[in-house]
This record gives sequence, structure tokens and C-alpha cells, in this order.
Amino acid sequence: MLSLLGGIFLGWSLGANDASNAFGSAVSSRMVKFWTAAILAAIFVVLGAILEGRAGIETLQGLTGLTLKMAIVSSVAAAVTVTIMTLLGLPVSTSQAVIGAVLGVGVVKGINTVSRRTLTNILIGWLLTSAIAGFIAVALYFAVNLRFVPGL
Repeated sequence: MLSLLGGIFLGWSLGANDASNAFGSAVSSRMVKFWTAAILAAIFVVLGAILEGRAGIETLQGLTGLTLKMAIVSSVAAAVTVTIMTLLGLPVSTSQAVIGAVLGVGVVKGINTVSRRTLTNILIGWLLTSAIAGFIAVALYFAVNLRFVPGL
């Protein structure tokens, strides 16, 4: 039961923080109503977890061997961190909080239990995601401006 509560708390903090990333501008510009965004976010978070969640779980399993107790501690630690940062209005990545919590528990277990290869892959993924998203944003900006603004 405790593991379920840790997961629910982490899911709540993820929704409180990350749903605003996906729908914040649409809701604040009144293109989408708050409750419509909340329902859509809930539906697609659950769908994403069901369809692709295993890949994230396998990455976490490869980072360090976790027992059930360690997984609960990691979930709650990440949820507390994300909740505090959200309440302070600071930008935070839920995946970074989870990785940090899993690493913290892994260090307590013994630093040699942390897979440097998996950690390196995660760090490369974080860097590439930011760079690729920036490149795509620039490309889309110019594509939209060229198509919808005559004279450019």
C-alpha cells in the first residue's frame, strides 16, 4: 500500500508541475479551459504510462538495483522535491528529481552499485533533448512565419 501512495504522490506532483508545461500557454491564453486541459493531461499521462512507461522503468532499473523500500523512498523523495519546487514557483524536471532520488538511494546502498553507463546515457539524453528541441523550435518558428506572414 505504501508503494502505491508513493507513486500517487509522485504522479500528483508530476501533474501539478508538468501539466502546466504542456497546457499553460493554451489555458492562460484562454484557448483551452482549465478543466479541459486537466482532463486531457490526465488521459494522456495514463496512456503514456501504459504504452511507453516500461522503457522509463527499465532505464531506472539499469541505473541501480532497487528494492521495493528503495523505490518507495526514491518516489517520495522525488515527489517532495518537485512539490517544494512547484510551490516556490521554480522550474523543475520531474525526471531529474527521480534520477537524483534513485542515485541518492544508490549511493547509500554503495556507489559501486550505480551504473555509470546508464547514468551517462541519461545525461546525454538530457543534453540532446534540450538541443534538439531548440533546433526544432527554431525550424518551426521560421516555417510558421514563412507560411503565415506574407513578405518574409
